[in-house]
Amino acid sequence: MKNLSNKSKRSCGYIALVLVAICLSSAVYSAGEIREFVAYGQFITATRSAQLNDFINQPGIQVSNAREFERMKNHIVAHYEGVEINNSFVRDDYTMVDCVAINTQPSLRRNDGSYAQIASPPGLLLQENEDREALRNGGDNMLSVGEQDAFGNEKYCRPGFIPLRRLRLEELLQFETLDAFFNKYGERGGSSFPNS
Repeated sequence: MKNLSNKSKRSCGYIALVLVAICLSSAVYSAGEIREFVAYGQFITATRSAQLNDFINQPGIQVSNAREFERMKNHIVAHYEGVEINNSFVRDDYTMVDCVAINTQPSLRRNDGSYAQIASPPGLLLQENEDREALRNGGDNMLSVGEQDAFGNEKYCRPGFIPLRRLRLEELLQFETLDAFFNKYGERGGSSFPNS
């Protein structure tokens, strides 16, 4: 990025930092250490066939009833409906990451099942094709070709794919209801800051 101004470099850095924080953050909903690698297909199959009794005595499980369990399970299955996965890996902090086709990421899916088009990145007047391609693919990436996780999976998403932290049923079950999971502070209808 030698032809970019310092302001443009900072902007690219901020954009990359925000994308990494959004896509890969696991601080809020950590569900414990991954002890084995679970391929995406196995993950979806296991989620579809999961039963409340399989989780009821596990530490941290807070789901209030069987109806909420089914809502949580169905949310995860629907979340990944139509998503194209190229490969998966485990981060150093033991969170699962799936490399999702950029055009099939869950945030682009509309209610009718179609996908919204991704907006073009802001024009930063890049001079070289390499710089344009780097910006298009998220700038400098913390993932590297050839780097492997503890299970031998490459920790890299090829061009056209983005890293997306896997949403696991164990995470949702740490809340009493699906609504509580979606609430910023974990309580349905709560709008104030949590007590310190």
